[in-house]
Amino acid sequence: MAGGTVSTVSGTTGYAVRATGGNDQVTNTGLMMGSIDLGQGGNAIDNKPNAVFDAGAVVNVGANRLFTNEGLVSPGAFANVLTTAVIGNFLQTGTAIYGVDLEFLNQTSDRINVSGTASITGAVNVNIMNPGLAVPGSHDTTILSAAGTVINHTGLALNFVPTAVAQYQLTYPNPNDVNLHYDINFSPGGLTKNQTSVGNAVNQIQTDRISPNFVPIAAALFYQPNVATLGRVYDSLSGEGTSGVEQTAFSSNTLFMNTIVHQMGFWLFDQPGEPDAVASTSDSVLSYAAVEPRNLSLLALKAMPDQPQRWRLWAEAYGVGASVNGDFPLGAARLNYSGGGFAMGADYRADRDTLLGFGVGAGLSSFSVPDRATSGDVDGGHIAAYGAKRWGSFYATGIIGYDFFHNEEKRFATLPGAGQVIVPVPGFAEKLRGSFFSQSLSTRVEIGWRTWFDHLAVTPFAALQYGLLGMNGYTETAIVGPSVLGLSYANRVVDSLPLFLGTQFDSKFEIASMPAAWWLRAAWVHEFESDRTINPSFLAAPGYDFVVNGATPARDAARFDAGLKLAVRRNAELFTTFNGEFSDKGKGSSYAGTGGLRISW
Repeated sequence: MAGGTVSTVSGTTGYAVRATGGNDQVTNTGLMMGSIDLGQGGNAIDNKPNAVFDAGAVVNVGANRLFTNEGLVSPGAFANVLTTAVIGNFLQTGTAIYGVDLEFLNQTSDRINVSGTASITGAVNVNIMNPGLAVPGSHDTTILSAAGTVINHTGLALNFVPTAVAQYQLTYPNPNDVNLHYDINFSPGGLTKNQTSVGNAVNQIQTDRISPNFVPIAAALFYQPNVATLGRVYDSLSGEGTSGVEQTAFSSNTLFMNTIVHQMGFWLFDQPGEPDAVASTSDSVLSYAAVEPRNLSLLALKAMPDQPQRWRLWAEAYGVGASVNGDFPLGAARLNYSGGGFAMGADYRADRDTLLGFGVGAGLSSFSVPDRATSGDVDGGHIAAYGAKRWGSFYATGIIGYDFFHNEEKRFATLPGAGQVIVPVPGFAEKLRGSFFSQSLSTRVEIGWRTWFDHLAVTPFAALQYGLLGMNGYTETAIVGPSVLGLSYANRVVDSLPLFLGTQFDSKFEIASMPAAWWLRAAWVHEFESDRTINPSFLAAPGYDFVVNGATPARDAARFDAGLKLAVRRNAELFTTFNGEFSDKGKGSSYAGTGGLRISW
């Protein structure tokens, strides 16, 4: 038979060649489609190199006669699973290919059943059908079975498109069968903890098969070529960067509470009876002026009868810039955040050693996680009540506050497709956004003991701060068009519990005859609750939640606070502060500064 095409009107479902008796030989050098029945006689079929035989359901050479494949044989043709019964013996040479369709819809494949013996070398090429329906786990399908045994399979190669999700191999469980064994796992080894969490969710989605909208996503995931690429895709899909809302909110709360800490500190450390005080003026900002001849005007004021100033108004502006490095194997990326705000309040001295007050504030903050193409805004308000009490050199302070935030996030998610396969699989790229409300309860307790060494006050202190942040659930939308890759985020509660152990140093002096003071705080900070997690699920597969960790603040860090205040009038002070926090192992750092005004009467 010369090169060309031999086919039936029905394609592989009909008979391309039929004979009844005699010695018939079919030699294909082109394309042949359909079943063959050569009847009885000294028959043979030879599918030559470079020829294609899309076999039908039957290839009848005759008992003990030979069907030789030197080219490509494919039961049912490409992308059509079929079992071909070969009546006779089957020989595949080293130049030949057996094209196997592997159907993930029902875990079936092409198959050749040989009534006699089989000798198969060359290669088996695997074509995947419905990759988006791949079911996780180990699977086996028989691709060739010979009733008279497989007498040779030496050097039989297996060709397939490499993927991180699927692993294939040929196995020979008994003398009669050749099996295609394959393992499907959307969460292979080598992924980070975050990536594994996403992969585990995908595995469950694929196992349950009740999320048809997820099929295109699974198809593209299936063809990610290696574990590293699959991991990067999971990072993009996971929504991890949106967790930056949490640390940014805790930072905003801390900045606000620090303004109150400053105010209570001013009152505590202006107490009478300290060195350089000549009269008991309680909270008078002149009580720390030095007694020197050049300060006669100040002494005259100090000599006046004590008229305690019970009320104080204060206002303070603040700002911060910080970063938290990511870590492996957790898999979180670096978080950058910054913000600023304004706080104001009033307090009342109930008695000589008791202070009660309240404060309100508002702030604007933003965050970004460049490696996750994510950014957002955290804008909120704060309200708090506070109090301070001293018993000689010992003191205790407390703050309790409520905070509320409006949060916005934007991110870019991408899932590459597969163009290297016979039937290309499309990919996706989306700009997503979401907004939600969150609120928190914050509290801080501090105790300390203040002693003097000449003109220097030294105050060892310990403080414990707790924040409980509750975030409302929300659903992302695509900025343009409907979303395929978007996530739905469940309600989430996270907390923060830092412990501060340190010492404050402060002293008083004058600037241009105006009373002034400086202070420096150095503390070790240990964060007991550093997890910053989110709990999303794919819009295309609702109900399959996964937990993803964002960048976590350092467990241990060194914190330094420095400040200066200046009494510009008897009842008015200006002040400024700066603090920095530096963590171990290069985890990250933050810098914050404030400035404000305090008025007493």
